[in-house]
Amino acid sequence: MSLEPQLDKEIDDMKTRLHSMISAMQTDVLRIEQDIDLLAIQVGHAAYKVYKDSGGEEDSIKTIFLTSLLGQMEEFDKKVESIRNKMTELTTQHDTDVETLRRTRGIPIPTTPVGPDETVILPATLYCSECGTGYTHSDNFCEKCGSKLE
Repeated sequence: MSLEPQLDKEIDDMKTRLHSMISAMQTDVLRIEQDIDLLAIQVGHAAYKVYKDSGGEEDSIKTIFLTSLLGQMEEFDKKVESIRNKMTELTTQHDTDVETLRRTRGIPIPTTPVGPDETVILPATLYCSECGTGYTHSDNFCEKCGSKLE
């Protein structure tokens, strides 16, 4: 039995787990962004009320309320940023894990010279971002789904 089909299966499983984690995180981001939108509406209403009721004078209770809402929005923004950073970390770690898996299985990684003393290491197989089918650097379109390959 060839190692490549088994490797492809392991990589597909890793990719499926990654996509599942990313999807859950994207759902979390959408929920938080909805909460931010609701707070923005409250801030707008509160700001208008302060403007309307104060006659130009600052009302400390209303200012505290506005500050609290703005603080909550800032916390939500930080959560979204944190989740997006984690998504980037997971994707980077996935790419590293796939490359390590290929190397440990002894699958050759071709190199392409770019200058007199420089070499760029290219992975033996790339994967379509739409369907996950493997392809080589010379392919322009995915043979399975037809997507343009980068």
